Amino acid sequence: MKAKSLIGLFVCLMGFGVSTTSCEDMLTPDITIGSDGDRTIADTVNNYLGIMRCVQQVAEQTVLLGELRGDLVTTTNYTSDSLERITNFRNPVDGENALLNRAGYYNIINHCNYYLRNVDSLKTLNYNYLMKKETAQVILTRAWAYMQLVQNYGRVPFITVPVETAGTGWETNPAEGWVSLQPGEENLLNRLMNAPSGTLMQAYLYEQVEGFPAYGSYYNGAVNMQSRLTMFPAEIILGELYLLCAQSQADYEKAAQYFYDYLSDPVYCVGDIGQSWRALYSETYLNGKSTYNLYPDPWVTPLMAASGYSNTSTGAVITYVPSAASSNFGLVLKRIPEIYGFVLNSTSRTQTVEQDDPNNDYVSSTGSVNVQGVDYRKRQFQPSQSYANLSDAQAYALTDVRSREVGKLTYPEEIGDARQYGAAPIFPTEDEGRMRFIQKFCPGRVGVRGETSGGCAFRYSIPLYTIPQIYLHFAEAINRAGFPRYAFSVLRDGLNAHYIPEGIAYEPVVTDEDNKTITYAPVIDSVRYYNSSLAVGNVFKGANSISPYEWEQAQTKPWLDFSDEQRWNNKWGIHELGSGICTDMNTLYTYENIVEQRIADEALRSGVSLEAARKYARRMMEGDDDDDVDDDEDDVYTRDTLDIVAPTPEALAAQINAVETLIADEMALQLSFEGFRYYDLMRIARHKNRDNYFGANYGSQWMAWLIARRDLPLKPYENPLTLGNTTVYNTLSQGETGWYLASPY
Repeated sequence: MKAKSLIGLFVCLMGFGVSTTSCEDMLTPDITIGSDGDRTIADTVNNYLGIMRCVQQVAEQTVLLGELRGDLVTTTNYTSDSLERITNFRNPVDGENALLNRAGYYNIINHCNYYLRNVDSLKTLNYNYLMKKETAQVILTRAWAYMQLVQNYGRVPFITVPVETAGTGWETNPAEGWVSLQPGEENLLNRLMNAPSGTLMQAYLYEQVEGFPAYGSYYNGAVNMQSRLTMFPAEIILGELYLLCAQSQADYEKAAQYFYDYLSDPVYCVGDIGQSWRALYSETYLNGKSTYNLYPDPWVTPLMAASGYSNTSTGAVITYVPSAASSNFGLVLKRIPEIYGFVLNSTSRTQTVEQDDPNNDYVSSTGSVNVQGVDYRKRQFQPSQSYANLSDAQAYALTDVRSREVGKLTYPEEIGDARQYGAAPIFPTEDEGRMRFIQKFCPGRVGVRGETSGGCAFRYSIPLYTIPQIYLHFAEAINRAGFPRYAFSVLRDGLNAHYIPEGIAYEPVVTDEDNKTITYAPVIDSVRYYNSSLAVGNVFKGANSISPYEWEQAQTKPWLDFSDEQRWNNKWGIHELGSGICTDMNTLYTYENIVEQRIADEALRSGVSLEAARKYARRMMEGDDDDDVDDDEDDVYTRDTLDIVAPTPEALAAQINAVETLIADEMALQLSFEGFRYYDLMRIARHKNRDNYFGANYGSQWMAWLIARRDLPLKPYENPLTLGNTTVYNTLSQGETGWYLASPY
């Protein structure tokens, strides 16, 4: 039996009750039902799939609006004026180009509202509820659309009933009011939790009990697309909403819990982060000279896996939007790679397949999107200098092949994070020589020198959520919930039941009051401690980031319980996916070193002297109330220190802020060019703005500083008072109102 064509269904299903309309007639969709008002189950399913077709229409604009305004890409000599205005925050008007189309999101919302008004979610057949699964997905899809609206436009009209006639005035005077990310009645999370036509908790409970709709695979003309991957897990949407709309520590804890529940679910979480997800360097030492060979392909492969290239269980994608392989099968989503300079050709082929019985002959159609190559004259965006500098600044930790000391690491200065070559490898061009092209949507093989070796393939999907992304958002949530050391462990070690301490049992051995150090020895050998006793590959790798104080506090938090070895078996931290291994031998990428340095970096950005920045960072890491901290090395607490006293509120705030910027760096390295960057920066900047210790506009200035410096040939935090594009900085740094696109009304 031939697989159904999802994209073809998206086109033909409009006649079943959901029509996709242009921006101009969005408010008067041609919605028709039977003359008696009855809707069959088939009609309801068809309408649900029609809603997915509406999501398909905004997928490209969502990704590009999320990437072009961030700090990881920059314009070229061939960037169009309309895209340049978006990138440099020149306040382009809605409708100026295809990316500035607020109506596209309301098209989704209106169709969801229509579905929810008419669906009978309690309809049963053979004692089975037939429509609860689809109803849950429609509620969650509407929530996703609202999240995109408030991220891009700020304060927007809230509607939960279908708009079927023009002239209602909902654009400027919505009967149900407005939603935004601000606290109070307008808060998006609060409104969606209480939406009269379908609450988020209703969707969550339906999904928990009934699961997801089972539509199998859909054929897009070239490959089979997994229908399961077109759906929104309720735990992801709830976690994202709590993180995006957070007003308190309790909201961050809620976000952490929902992310934890999803990531620890062996049924629906489609994979753990392991060895096969890493971009690698290897060292060859010959005749007194080292050669470093690059292997980014293992990191690229999971991006391709959920696009029909291989078994989806190996993929990194949680939710995607599928693309047709040719216009015969529906909408071909190829604008993103074309903006990045890829030359694509979509073809289709139709033939009659003859059978033994002529009456059984049938017509077979296929399609494909072929990568013809790259053209620098079509490359409107390229990796920014800021992205290259961040990648190069990472200290790649490599096993030293020259040393006989087991586990000894080296940090070659000439190599940085290996993921940059998987995301944007070097392509040869006829006139301009070697140039980087962003290949996230046309991934291909990369050679050991970082140059493409050909074989780029069109990615028949646009990811909306990925597993590494949710791990990073989980780290973001638990950090803001007051656990920066656990959050750092997501980056450094990974969430493995063997890497987290099981208990604390220490016996004082040596107390040195002068140097403020205490050396402890374990009492019970079977208990894992602050210094982990678990050896991995003859090298210790443990939860050296987690202090006894945080461990004690974590015992009351169910979302910090990683003791289940079946559910928590991630052997690698996110940072290890591109910057080498973080065994105990890695003495550079540690909480004490990296977080203290970032605290000092942020202090320098505020304009203090280098000496003052270092002194402040030292005091914030020690959690000492005494401002008169000596810079003597002996005053630093060692890794053997057992400090079960809570850090001061100021010290905890400083550490949380520093870990958050490290998470933002890791998002840049891991999720680059996938369309999440500007949204991530906005969300984190909002967290910082709400932090009492750093001021109401601290986050705005932090985000503005990052984006304004994207074209500077400076290392991260080099010359921190240099702003780069002052126009962009001034636009973004004044407050959140400057972050958004102009609304059409």
